[in-house]
Amino acid sequence: MGIPATSADFTSLIVQSNLIDAATLDKYLKSHADTVTLDDPPQLAGALIRDGLLTQFQAEQLIQGKWKGFFIGRYKVLGVLGSGGMGKVFLCEHSGMRRQVAIKVLPPKMAEDPSTVEGFYREAQALASLAHRNIVHAFDAANDGGVHYLVMEYVKGKTLEDLVTKDGPLSAHRVIDYLRQAALGLQHAFEAGLVHRDIKPSNFLVTENGVVKILDLGLARFFQGPDSSPGSKPGEVMGTVDYMSPEQGLNATEVDIRGDIYSLGATFYFCLSGRLPFEGGTTAQKLLWHQIREPAPLKQLRPDLPTQLIDIISKMMAKEPANRFQTPDEVLAALPSQDVVESPPTPQTEIDTGLNLDSESPTTITVKRATRPTARWRSSATLLAGGSVLLVVAAVGVYFATRPGSPRQVDPPAANASGGGNQSRPGSVAPVAKKVWLCDLQEQDAAVGHGQFGKGGQLGYANQKIIVKGEFSPHGLSMHPPSNGAASVRYELGLRAKLFTGSVALNQTANGQTKTPLVFVVRGDGKIRWESKPIRMADDTQGFSVDLENMYRLELEVRCSGENSAAHAVWLEPAITLK
Repeated sequence: MGIPATSADFTSLIVQSNLIDAATLDKYLKSHADTVTLDDPPQLAGALIRDGLLTQFQAEQLIQGKWKGFFIGRYKVLGVLGSGGMGKVFLCEHSGMRRQVAIKVLPPKMAEDPSTVEGFYREAQALASLAHRNIVHAFDAANDGGVHYLVMEYVKGKTLEDLVTKDGPLSAHRVIDYLRQAALGLQHAFEAGLVHRDIKPSNFLVTENGVVKILDLGLARFFQGPDSSPGSKPGEVMGTVDYMSPEQGLNATEVDIRGDIYSLGATFYFCLSGRLPFEGGTTAQKLLWHQIREPAPLKQLRPDLPTQLIDIISKMMAKEPANRFQTPDEVLAALPSQDVVESPPTPQTEIDTGLNLDSESPTTITVKRATRPTARWRSSATLLAGGSVLLVVAAVGVYFATRPGSPRQVDPPAANASGGGNQSRPGSVAPVAKKVWLCDLQEQDAAVGHGQFGKGGQLGYANQKIIVKGEFSPHGLSMHPPSNGAASVRYELGLRAKLFTGSVALNQTANGQTKTPLVFVVRGDGKIRWESKPIRMADDTQGFSVDLENMYRLELEVRCSGENSAAHAVWLEPAITLK
């Protein structure tokens, strides 16, 4: 059937598409016979959009005679979020759960190669195993009649590219914030063995709440667009040349995390300057310039920038990998706190419903105002290939770290009845700092060597409790570092914390001592903030108080430089003071 000339043709297409079943559509038409113009397909489409039975995108496709390809597996295609160099972004909804998602489909040419398909699922599984606040979370990958697709959670936001294109160069304050978040996500991926290989501004999404999300981690080579080089074999190039490291331009298969760090530096060079590292030129010229040229100095382009931030970007973009930061954690350790910049971050007052990418002009459908709820989503249209789904899409998603329940608040100490110390003026209320036990927060990446990570006063081993000097620690944490190794756990704080306090010791299960002393370390955003003296005896307790202002991540580590068969490292009553 071609373009519907009558409403009967249009309703027939709707039923064939499976977007609305015949009974529901018939009931709707009968109940709206007096208010809906049934002999005009565009007017009927507008009414269905108004009443939430069709989306703008779906109606536009049906008006053009397109009725196939509205479903990918169990997901209904609601619309096009946008399109760009990486293809088109589709908003979909799970038929049963009614959850909105973004779906990325393996391009048909890539799907013809069995080894590519195998690699796609392998990388998708690796991405799905990551659970980090700054990495888009994937939760499904499947095959629907030869269409291989990846499902990711959808979120509203803008890419770094969109922000700079619309608003101009970002402030140093915002760049420090965004760069810190990006490095946290890349460090998490690096520790899981993943390298992005196509770091660029369009692969970072900034959500409504200012959270940075890394897109396409580990999957970039499967979804290359015209602004990228598709090679993934030895000697070929893969990536986006404007942000590509010198070594990646020579051989993409040899790239490690330091290549991502170069591209991350180039990305934030763009964010600070509003221009590419190397403007103009052909692809071959840009590849060469990354090898031999230096970009225009940021100090000349932005004299207002802190020298420390300029130096960090320069080191990230060093030509030789050995001269760069070697891990994202090193970038984190070098970053200044945001308070080095006098101006506050520019508020993000306008957020799109998705990526602000180019898309085709839509077919006009008039939607008359009514008292009924309007459609939940609208988008510019693009054509679905008749008879089959040929979706080349880029995913937009988000994973929000969650924690079980609300953290318990630590009771504040009783007021000093004697009246000593600082007192409030009569009639005033003295502020009380809020504290939560660390054991009530959701931990990330607990690696403890032996047994399990213990919290809430438990050893995580043989149902034993944390007891030091004969006293039980009801909110204590425990870990059993392996011989000649380390145990660690991390927490994402998101600038909510002010202070971290507690003490460290050996549990009494160590029989009073250990052959090899243990060293406790507290890190904030990759930097060591406190380190204990070596602890060998069970009665050696050391306290700590660590300033967490402007820190996103807290990491606890216990090192063992020799044999360890029985020593359980414990953190006694560790608590976070919140802002």
